[in-house]
Amino acid sequence: MKYFIGFLAGVILTSVFFTMKLRRMTSDIENMPEITEEYVEEEGMPADFLSFYQHFHDDSLYQLEHIIFPLQGIPAEADSLTVAERNFRWQKEGWVIHRPIEESGTQFSRNFKKISDEMVIENISVANGQYGMQRRFSKSGDDWYLIFYAGMNRLVTEE
Repeated sequence: MKYFIGFLAGVILTSVFFTMKLRRMTSDIENMPEITEEYVEEEGMPADFLSFYQHFHDDSLYQLEHIIFPLQGIPAEADSLTVAERNFRWQKEGWVIHRPIEESGTQFSRNFKKISDEMVIENISVANGQYGMQRRFSKSGDDWYLIFYAGMNRLVTEE
């Protein structure tokens, strides 16, 4: 019985942690401005990031060469245990090539956040704000790389 109570306490603590983390992430997403090519240039995004970003989506071989595998991340439709463990890795085998997301006339919105001249975070969400995904790009030497990818997951919203 005491093992069951310990297990139950662990599950509850993990769930609370996961909920708090997703709420903070959702808050960050909601406070980010929308992105356009002009925004990338005007708001001080790294000068070479936009050209990398376009090439990344246009050329599948280039994309595979600019991903650090095994890639840290979160699978689509992840459960709280998978997120809390933080040990999921995307593999090169089975990778689905990412294509550009058209914002105009679709239900998606995209936001970028410059962390530094060497790191940019991209958040993509469904217009209703219930689902989203995140990619993190980092510069190493002269090249940019995808270093983290969280697939499309339900976002926790504050009520």
